[in-house]
Amino acid sequence: MDRSVNSAPRTGIQFARNIQIFIFITGGIVLTQADVRKNQLAVAAIKSGVRMMLDEAGLGVSDLDGIFVAGAFGASLNVRNAMAIWLLPSVPENKVVFVGNSSLAGARKIKHISLASGRAFQDRFITALELEHYSGGSA
Repeated sequence: MDRSVNSAPRTGIQFARNIQIFIFITGGIVLTQADVRKNQLAVAAIKSGVRMMLDEAGLGVSDLDGIFVAGAFGASLNVRNAMAIWLLPSVPENKVVFVGNSSLAGARKIKHISLASGRAFQDRFITALELEHYSGGSA
């Protein structure tokens, strides 16, 4: 595949000969349609899991007092950006708590919810691909 880009300056949106769109951000950082799609899939998966947990607890997004984020995922998460792309529901930033490696503590109080095998997850996932914000009411 020819990914060479036309000779226009490396800023803004550029078109390649193979009809791929490249968005040059800064300092050699390029955003492609494939990047946007991967982000869309990741956000939809996380959002679907959050919504299923809320459903299981009988809660809506508006019932959240805060969010606990665990593991390596939380260590590098920018809360404001995560909420801006609707990865996480909007709560006050100071209500997002990073709990580090919490697998041992979590294993003592776990309730298993199968996400991948259930039809509900698949339905939620398809809906979440639309990249809309979390609604304030029921999950």
